[in-house]
Amino acid sequence: MSSLVRHGEAIWSAAFPLRFMGIQVGTRSTIVRLESGGLALISPGTFSSAQLDAIRALGEVEAIVAHGEVLETGGREAFALAFREVLQLNAKPGAPS
Repeated sequence: MSSLVRHGEAIWSAAFPLRFMGIQVGTRSTIVRLESGGLALISPGTFSSAQLDAIRALGEVEAIVAHGEVLETGGREAFALAFREVLQLNAKPGAPS
């Protein structure tokens, strides 16, 4: 897994392996600093502990943007362990917790 790559004052990314239909296509997570100073994780991957530490050093995670399938298929547990307070604040009504 790669470390965080800075793309400007307020944007970072991390690349992750991903196989789709037997082909290695890869995927990327994006971290954006919001106007509030907090962070949004967009399409978060399975971050290493070093990556989580680097994200926390950037600031407080205020939002996670991920499609429902990710949150329902194992990614949710990783996010919940790392950012439980964000998931509880932003969960859809009736969504499993």
